Amino acid sequence: FLMATYSADRSSTVVAAGIKQLFSRVPAWFFKSITYDQGREFFNYKRTDHHFGTASSFRHAGCPGERGLNERTNGLLRQFFPRTRPFRGLGEHETARAVAFITHRPRKKSGDRTTVEKMREDGVFLVSTFV
Repeated sequence: FLMATYSADRSSTVVAAGIKQLFSRVPAWFFKSITYDQGREFFNYKRTDHHFGTASSFRHAGCPGERGLNERTNGLLRQFFPRTRPFRGLGEHETARAVAFITHRPRKKSGDRTTVEKMREDGVFLVSTFV
């Protein structure tokens, strides 16, 4: 039990640090909340909330419909990184390539404009520069 607790706490500390690093490049006005899955790796969500001044919420396990954008994005990322491919050792160049492809492809929802074009129109283009 002690080892499992240590492992979960260590994992959640690593995830919290990663979230802080990723979102530290995002302007504070751009997000007010963070939505998590039910995993133990999000145990330190209160520290993240305190750091960013956000409010966290958790989705129900086994209800992917509650995380529509997340599920859609995962599907797009799986085009580049199949389930059989471990994320450990994944290079920054590979992830940047995948993100660039996804954000620069036309979307029917945006009138066949790319996400980047839509963001420029909405005045939030700087967001695409820190992902």
